[in-house]
Amino acid sequence: MIYQQKVTPDDIFLQLSGKGPGSNSCEGLLVKIKLDDTNSSDEIDLKISETSMVCKTQKYYLDLDFPRNMDPEKCSAKWDQTTKCLEAKLSFNEDGMLL
Repeated sequence: MIYQQKVTPDDIFLQLSGKGPGSNSCEGLLVKIKLDDTNSSDEIDLKISETSMVCKTQKYYLDLDFPRNMDPEKCSAKWDQTTKCLEAKLSFNEDGMLL
């Protein structure tokens, strides 16, 4: 899991927005899942809800609970056949509610 923030030069140099380096200031997550024995995206069953993500294949099962509520409408996933890696970009709800 990689936390992501949208920052501007003001955030970095002047620190006017109140954002910090911690996960509480993040707008989203990037989740990378290595699926070595998977040959195509058709073999992957991915479900994203506000509170969790479930990724299933014939060999692997991942049930990941999120630290904050997500907006499933703003989430996306991409399968990279060469690296056999699934990348899911997840966006936190704007209310920022912690679980």
